[in-house]
Amino acid sequence: MLEPIDVVIERRQSPRRAGEFDCLVIADAWDQPVPHVVRDLSEEGLFLRTELLLEAGEELVIELALPSCPEPFYLFGEVRHAVLRRREGERHRTGFGVELVDTAEEVREALRLFLGDLPPALPGGKAPVRREHVWVDALLTWEEDLGDRVNTFEVSEALLLEDAELEAAFRAAESGDLLSAAVQPFRFAA
Repeated sequence: MLEPIDVVIERRQSPRRAGEFDCLVIADAWDQPVPHVVRDLSEEGLFLRTELLLEAGEELVIELALPSCPEPFYLFGEVRHAVLRRREGERHRTGFGVELVDTAEEVREALRLFLGDLPPALPGGKAPVRREHVWVDALLTWEEDLGDRVNTFEVSEALLLEDAELEAAFRAAESGDLLSAAVQPFRFAA
């Protein structure tokens, strides 16, 4: 049977870390390097807080001096999106997101080490969700009566690889056997 599932699409390959780092940005749009502030950083990209916005797709070079590194990094990037804050109360700051491209492995490793010492990853925005249909041979369905409400659970065979109790319950249901006290009902953690 075909069953709908929601697939969360994660666009970032590595988590962003909070921080404020001064840098110089070199772009074709400007005559000389322009000072900017990196607001968050990951191995794959960064966000530059600035009033001087560039168009998506524009290539640039970023000279970034990190506190733990004696020499500055020269990072090549491409502008992915620009954010313009229109009102004072808006949450987002004006700036643009940059995807790092052609980053040398030693630079990537130095960034990885540096990022490990920064505060935890920033909370992301709501990730886009795509609905897909997948083929499921069988579903195990059961109800849990909590008194004030009844929860209904459905689990496909794909989840059985991770839980022995679910697998035992699923195999018993497939063979038509009643579940005995030996197999405890599965409870989802709250």
